[in-house]
Amino acid sequence: MITETFLQNTGAIRDLCHDICFELDELLNYEKFNETEKKDIKDKYNKAKKIVDKITELGYFNKSYEAKSKKEIIKNIEDILSLEKKSNVYAQKVWLNEITKVEDFNLSDFKFCVKRLPYDLKNLSKNIEEVFENKKDFFETNLISNQNITVNLNSMGEDDLNSLPFGVVFGVSEKSFIMASDSSTFCSLKQKDFETNNLQEEFFGDFKVCIKGSAVRIKTPQKIIENNLKNPLYKNNNAVILNAKYTKPVALFCYGYNIKKVNLLKRKLSFIAKKIGVPLININLLKYYQNNKNYFTTSVLNRKVFNEYVDNIAKDLQLYCKYDFKAGAKRLIGLNTNLRYNFIYKFSRNINSLIDGKDFDEADTADFIVEMFLKAIEKHNVLTKKREKANGSPLFFPDDNTFIALPKDFLKEEQ
Repeated sequence: MITETFLQNTGAIRDLCHDICFELDELLNYEKFNETEKKDIKDKYNKAKKIVDKITELGYFNKSYEAKSKKEIIKNIEDILSLEKKSNVYAQKVWLNEITKVEDFNLSDFKFCVKRLPYDLKNLSKNIEEVFENKKDFFETNLISNQNITVNLNSMGEDDLNSLPFGVVFGVSEKSFIMASDSSTFCSLKQKDFETNNLQEEFFGDFKVCIKGSAVRIKTPQKIIENNLKNPLYKNNNAVILNAKYTKPVALFCYGYNIKKVNLLKRKLSFIAKKIGVPLININLLKYYQNNKNYFTTSVLNRKVFNEYVDNIAKDLQLYCKYDFKAGAKRLIGLNTNLRYNFIYKFSRNINSLIDGKDFDEADTADFIVEMFLKAIEKHNVLTKKREKANGSPLFFPDDNTFIALPKDFLKEEQ
């Protein structure tokens, strides 16, 4: 229902009307629609365009309309919203075909609707079971892909936002998709009679789910991805609402970095996935960065992404080995913070070869990794001292604010 308050927000309604026209036009480019479907979409697009022209003619968008035109303006807005709602069936078909089936997962090309879970290892199994046993009418999810994997959630705590996302993957069937936003992760559940300044809502019994965004019922996965490609390494603000009658959890997902044993979260998730009979989708974070290396466009962004990647490795190493690798790296002679990050990265890349073939239990493996790390530090320090003596003076190292090149293999694709 169009409230008086929302009617005053001409800018928002203008954007909404133009966005509906734009998204209908985009649907026409989808190759899998037959000629009858394309004709119907084209007709709806033409009707929507005429409605926008009419509202413009009445002077609403520049706030020059007469009071007697108000009823006609409201009727036109309601008509264009009706066209959006009727076109949802076509958006549903796109979501059905574009969302990746878990059995077809390929790190170089995938799209998943996921629900991120809090980083709570003690209650991990319980939190996952609650999602699988959920009896609600809809699921609030986020779209991730081979181009956008970061999930921003306003409801997560600071610790969760600093951790790699993980959680549950949802399947998408023919009638699953309800609506989506490509500009916000925020949606809310209200009593059906609660007045909101939001036209984007879907009713479920005595409640309604509200979502921020324009033309949300006909958003397609690819348009959401494209809208977030300005900064794909960080920004991924979207929300996807799925109908619980036509969708269900089909897998678990997490991010990793191809280091044996140390990723305790991945191992726990693997155990839970086997227990409940679903696959675990493991997204190799390093391979993701290598696949998207064209987006590493500035030295500041490069270093920020790389350091956060190493932070996550160091966090898992500390959890597994009970040793603070970042603090230990401060013993390295002549290296500033950025170069110490480089050192930890290079060491982490060697862990698999160091423990390969070793018949160690958990504790011995952890102790061995720390031992090798300390030996690597000592070797570096010995060589640095020799170079300093040979040069006749201390080596010069930039300060922490000076950009240091990343290790050459960080963005080099693995063969």
